[in-house]
Amino acid sequence: MAELLDGVELINQEGKRVKAEEHLKGKLVGLYFSAGWCGPCRMFTPKLKRFYEKIVGEDNKDFEVVFVSRDREEEDLLEYFNEKQGEWVTIPFGDQKIKELLDKYEVQTIPALRVIKSNGEIVVNDARTEVQEKGQEDPEALFEEWEAFSMCNMSDVIQNFLAGGVGGACTVVVGHPFDTIKVRLQTMPRPAPGQKPLFAGAFDCARQTVVKEGVFALYKGMAAPLVGVTPLFAVFFGGCAVGKWLQQKNPEDELTFVQNMNSGALAGVFTTIIMVPGERIKCLLQVQQSGHSPSGVQYKGPLDVVKKLWKQGGIASIYRGTGATLLRDIPASAAYLSVYEYLKKAFSGEHGEGKNKKLSPGATLMAGGLAGIANWSVCIPADVLKSRLQTAPEGKYPDGIRGVLREVLREEGPKGLFKGLTPILLRAFPANAACFFGLELTLSLFRLFG
Repeated sequence: MAELLDGVELINQEGKRVKAEEHLKGKLVGLYFSAGWCGPCRMFTPKLKRFYEKIVGEDNKDFEVVFVSRDREEEDLLEYFNEKQGEWVTIPFGDQKIKELLDKYEVQTIPALRVIKSNGEIVVNDARTEVQEKGQEDPEALFEEWEAFSMCNMSDVIQNFLAGGVGGACTVVVGHPFDTIKVRLQTMPRPAPGQKPLFAGAFDCARQTVVKEGVFALYKGMAAPLVGVTPLFAVFFGGCAVGKWLQQKNPEDELTFVQNMNSGALAGVFTTIIMVPGERIKCLLQVQQSGHSPSGVQYKGPLDVVKKLWKQGGIASIYRGTGATLLRDIPASAAYLSVYEYLKKAFSGEHGEGKNKKLSPGATLMAGGLAGIANWSVCIPADVLKSRLQTAPEGKYPDGIRGVLREVLREEGPKGLFKGLTPILLRAFPANAACFFGLELTLSLFRLFG
């Protein structure tokens, strides 16, 4: 609401003018479209006044009513406002914001009451009916409903779903070639004594792949993560929103670094159900193209992988590596979100406040890229174990990730847990810079055209 009424001086019952952005900061706002000449308005106003006095006067809630007058003369506005209405505020007579609000919230008849979030988004469109039907008997319960809706508005969920899908698609397209190299390095067979390893390193792996199979081999297995990326990122950012909601007392509260870590970790748990099958399919398709598929099975594509895994071991085979994925994604997601939000705040400097801080495209790319590096720096050992487990023949590791860990440490030592580190870090910056750039760009477009 601070943005919506930016620059407007509201008038209180004492006749004093107050700045809207200061007076309404952190509050739910009820825009009350009404007029003294309107009979139904005069019937509803006392009910709204009683509701307001209970919520604000007795319970001291962060709520304010802004009177948006449809009176024809200033004297009529002031008489109706001063004599009949509650201890709230009004927009001055003739202010151009009155027409803007009428148009924005499509007010055709009065009285009308719209409950609005601080950014102008609607929480309750027909709050008049709710105050009449629920607000007289149990005003506290009704206001708690409004607060809950304001914390998790459906438009926010939809916008983050779509924006997350765009950001995720950007991540896959930019990062998949690096991911293919990473998986091939992590799963290549151990050379016999006296023999050279299949790949000398990340650049050698990329060179051999392109020479033998062509450039498009770097995009093998991309269909599975690309198809799953929209729900995956929707769940991730939805999980972050839930974590935020659980820790906030007010929708305008900024989370601390640790609170953002908690939100990211929770989101990492939520994404596992979507992540595991896609990762399993992707890894199997990536390694078979290099000619050393550990499972010895050849697949024609993602659907063929699903059919054969189902025949091998049912749902358990498709979801093999769930524990390893949780071990990877909980700390990685915690680092991912907390570092991005910290850098976003740092790079925005003094331009704006709270949620309104603006980031340049370059700063967004830098913050997203560094957040990606933080993500993978935390989880590379767990990712190595996950890749080995998900591409192994059925039954090779009966005790799961613990068996993989013992084998890696026995045969390769601790350094084996960091196989693929070079392509991972090379991928992390551009892929995640692209992710957050796509996310922020899409959200900006929603705000611009919303």
